[in-house]
Amino acid sequence: MKLKFILFSLVALFATITTKAQTVEEIIANYFENTGGIDNWRQLKGTLTKAKVNQQGMEIPVTMISLSDGRRIMKFELQGKEVVQQAFDGTEAWGTNFMTMEAEKSDSETTENVKREAGDFPDPFLNYKENGYTVELLGKETI
Repeated sequence: MKLKFILFSLVALFATITTKAQTVEEIIANYFENTGGIDNWRQLKGTLTKAKVNQQGMEIPVTMISLSDGRRIMKFELQGKEVVQQAFDGTEAWGTNFMTMEAEKSDSETTENVKREAGDFPDPFLNYKENGYTVELLGKETI
C-alpha cells in the first residue's frame, strides 16, 4: 500500500513539474497566429460584421462597419426601416432617438468613450501595451 502511494505521489509530482502553463503573451500570440497572422491584422483597413438578433419572435438583421480611421456605424433593420443605433464620423458620435426616430448627437462623454474605443481597431489585444492596457490570466474554464 505504501509503495502504491509513493509511486502515485512521484507520478503526480513529475506531472506537475513538467507541465508548463501558457503565458498571457503566448495566448495572445497564438490567437493572432491562428486568425491570419499579426501582420495581416495590422494591414486591415476596415471590418464588416453581419449578425441576426432574435427579439420577441422577430429576426432583426444587424450590420456593423468599423474603419481604421475610427469611423464606425452600427445599424439594424426593423419592420422595413433602417435604424442607425450608433455612428461615429471621427469627431462626433450620434445615434437614433427611438422616441422621435431622428438622428441625435451623443453627449460629450459618450463621444469621448467612442473615440477611445476607436483606437482599439481592429482588436484591443493587437497593440495593448502601446495603448496602455495590461492583461492577466485569471484562470481556466471548461466550455
